[in-house]
Amino acid sequence: MSVQTEIVRPGLSEPGAGLLRRFGTRPAGTPIRVGWLLLRGSVVGLVTTVLSLMIWAVVPLLVGWHGSVVLSGSMRPALTPGDVVLYAPVRPSEIRPGQAIVFRDPAMPGRVDVHRVVRRTNGGGFITRGDANAHPDSTPVPPGNVLGLPRLRVPWVGLPQYRWRRGDVAHLALTTALLAGAGWVAVMDRRRRPMSTPKHRRSSQNGPVARPISGCR
Repeated sequence: MSVQTEIVRPGLSEPGAGLLRRFGTRPAGTPIRVGWLLLRGSVVGLVTTVLSLMIWAVVPLLVGWHGSVVLSGSMRPALTPGDVVLYAPVRPSEIRPGQAIVFRDPAMPGRVDVHRVVRRTNGGGFITRGDANAHPDSTPVPPGNVLGLPRLRVPWVGLPQYRWRRGDVAHLALTTALLAGAGWVAVMDRRRRPMSTPKHRRSSQNGPVARPISGCR
């Protein structure tokens, strides 16, 4: 009795071989890898944004500008709490009604405000009002209290100081935890990368380019 055998070549006559060859099999670690790549991309975006905003907040100081954190919503929508306003010195005689000024609040010692000039007083001071306020401020601003004219607004950079002054410990702790987590992910990602990468597999990994932020006038 003879037994006939037939050699079946994989990929040529097996049913479904074409589908397997076309779609392949999914590696077991693909979902984890995709999740890690998404997390890494989010961290890179967060770190890039924070560093860019910090640069915009610090560099103008080199040309004589100064910065102040917005602590109230009286100038919404132009300014929101937690923004940093960079201002340039100005002579009180050059200020005109309608301009926003940065000044030491005469009614609240130690506080710096940004309000718009409504009119001048007979004594050379200024009556101011926040854009979001219905009525002018009750206390005129003496010329000596004027610090300058706002030139640039940097959002979010002053949020930690704003939260601290409000006693909002929960939000401050959350912000700290997010930044710490971003740092941890960056360190772990660096450890996961190989020491060297073949030239044919290298690709550009440049992050987003920092863009100028429109000024606050």
